Amino acid sequence: MLLNEFLWVVIKTVLQTEQKAARLQERYRVSPVFKDVLRFFMANEEDGDLITLDRLELSVRSQTGRKYDRSELVKVFYYLRGECFGTFKVGRHGNPSRFISDMPLSEIGKMAAGVADSNDVEVEPGETSKLESTATLQHSFILRTNLTIRIDLPHDLTAMEAGRLADFVRSLPFN
Repeated sequence: MLLNEFLWVVIKTVLQTEQKAARLQERYRVSPVFKDVLRFFMANEEDGDLITLDRLELSVRSQTGRKYDRSELVKVFYYLRGECFGTFKVGRHGNPSRFISDMPLSEIGKMAAGVADSNDVEVEPGETSKLESTATLQHSFILRTNLTIRIDLPHDLTAMEAGRLADFVRSLPFN
């Protein structure tokens, strides 16, 4: 029973992540502000998982030459929060407004562009990147308190492939 629950959680997580990636890619495709912000995330792997609104505003302006209203950048943070990519903290008592991601910001940018590597993104204006068949997402599952299982699965994993993966796990020998 535990194995079936585990497989269901893995399959459900993969499908939800695939749907979340598709929504993010659509937003990236149709919104210039989202595209510029997410390209900035992708290009700055050293930023880790936190960025302030002030830094984002200055960096996007210097990278693209476009000045976005702060409210537009805040909408990006709220969208990412709504899609469960992290937390947006509004600045209070001298602290800056900031987004704290649950994954590296560069990975969110890569997911939005549909690529595994930031070098794969076309820089020509007006063009969008295609999702590569080799692009993967890493999933983690806490099997025991001291054991986390990590698995890399393709962005475009199908229900049939997820079923095959479930069959594989079921076929493993147990004592």
